[in-house]
Amino acid sequence: MQFNRGAPAPTGSPTPRAKKLPLPRRLLFLSLIVAGLVALTELACFIGLVIVDDGFSFARLHHEQEQVPSITLHKLGGESVFHPYLGFTCNPEVDRRTIAKTPAEKRIPVNDFGFLDFTPPIHKRSPDKFIVGIVGGSVAWFVSAEGAEALTRVLRESPRLRDKEIVLVRIALPAYKQPQQLLTLSYFLSLGAEFDAIVNIDGFNEIRTHALGNGATGIFPPYPHAWAIRMERLDDPKMVGIVYRHLAYQATRSAWARFFRDLPFRYSCTANFIWKCRDRSLERTIVEDSIAISESAAQRGRSYQITGPKLAFDNDDELYDYLASYWKQCSLQLARLCAGNGILYVHALQPNQYLPGTKPISTEEQEGGALSQAGYADSVSKGYPRLIEKGKELSVEGVRFLDLTRLFAEHPEPIYNDNCCHYNPQGNELVAQAVARAIVAALE
Repeated sequence: MQFNRGAPAPTGSPTPRAKKLPLPRRLLFLSLIVAGLVALTELACFIGLVIVDDGFSFARLHHEQEQVPSITLHKLGGESVFHPYLGFTCNPEVDRRTIAKTPAEKRIPVNDFGFLDFTPPIHKRSPDKFIVGIVGGSVAWFVSAEGAEALTRVLRESPRLRDKEIVLVRIALPAYKQPQQLLTLSYFLSLGAEFDAIVNIDGFNEIRTHALGNGATGIFPPYPHAWAIRMERLDDPKMVGIVYRHLAYQATRSAWARFFRDLPFRYSCTANFIWKCRDRSLERTIVEDSIAISESAAQRGRSYQITGPKLAFDNDDELYDYLASYWKQCSLQLARLCAGNGILYVHALQPNQYLPGTKPISTEEQEGGALSQAGYADSVSKGYPRLIEKGKELSVEGVRFLDLTRLFAEHPEPIYNDNCCHYNPQGNELVAQAVARAIVAALE
C-alpha cells in the first residue's frame, strides 16, 4: 500500500467542537464581570474617601459641592468683574449658572447688570404691581431666592397687596457690605429703576470683613471685601501670571464642583472620590498662590490704590465702634434716599450662630461645623452687641429696623448650614416672613 507523503496521517474520530454559550448567557456573564469590577472600584474609592475625608459622609460631600461655587464667587474667582461704582458684580460672560437653586429647582442666572436674577433690575411702578428690592450680601441673596414664595405669601395677607403682582428684585450679592447696598440703590435709581419697598438684610459682613480681612492688610474699612486680592492684578505687573492662574483655578474649582453636584449618580463613591481628589489639588494651588500674592505685597508695601485712606485703630473697641457707627450711617442714608423717592425701607439685622444664646445649636449643626470658625465667633461677640445698640438708635430716628438676631431662638432643629452665616431653606423662609410682616405692618 502506498501513502501520499503530503497528506495528513489518518486520525481517529473527529474532536467535537466546544459548544458556544447562548447570547443571553454571554451577556449575563459579561454583566456580572462588569458589575464586579464596578463594585470593587466603588469599594476601593469608598476606602479612599474614608482616608482623605475624615468623617466621610455623602451629605457632607454634597454640601461642600454646593458651597464651593459660592465661596469662589466671594473671591473674584473668574466669576466676578470690577464695577466702576459698586466695586464688583458677577460676570454674565463667564458663567450664567447660579450658586444656588430656588425651591422649584430653577437656576437663577446672572443678568446683564451682573446680578443673580431672572430679569434686569429696572422696573417701573404701576397700580397692579408691588416692587420689592432686596439688598445686602449672600444671606440677603439666599433669602431672596429660597424665601421668595414665603415673602410673597405673607405680603398678600395685606388687603392692599392681595390682588397685586409681587415683583422681587434681587440686587444683593455675596460679600456685599455697606456702602455697597447704599450705592447699589443709588445706581439703579439713577438708571430709572423704581421700587415700592427696599429690604436691607445685613450686619455680618460689615463686622467680619474688615476685622478678618481688609483690616489685616491696612485697607480702608468702607472698601469692598478682599480689596487687596482684587487689586493685586493691577498693582504689580510681575504678579500678573500668578494672579491669572489664581483666578483661573478658582473658576475651574467652581465649575468642577457644579459638574459633580449635578451628576445623576451623586452617591457614587468613585465619582465623589475623583471630585474630592481634584478639589483638594485645586484648593492647595489656590492657597499657595494666595500666599505668594500676599508675600509679594508685604515685601513691596501697599500702594494707595490698594489701601485707600489710612485709618488706624488703637484697640478692638475703637475698631468695632467705628464699624457699627458706619453701618448705622449707611442705613440712615438708605432710609433718606428711600424716603425721597417714596419707597418703604425696612432694615433687618441678620441672625448669626456665633452670637451666644440666640439659637440652640443642634447635633447636626455641631457635626457640620456650624461653630468651627473661631475668628467669626470673636468678631460677632464683639461687633453684634454694638450693631444691636445702633439698631435701637435707628428705630428712634425713624428707621423701620428689625433685630432678627433671636429669630431662631425657639428653633432647635437645624437652621445653619455652614460655619459662616448661611441658613437652610427653612431659615431663609423664616427671615423672609419676618421682613414681609414688617412691610405689611408699615402698609397698614
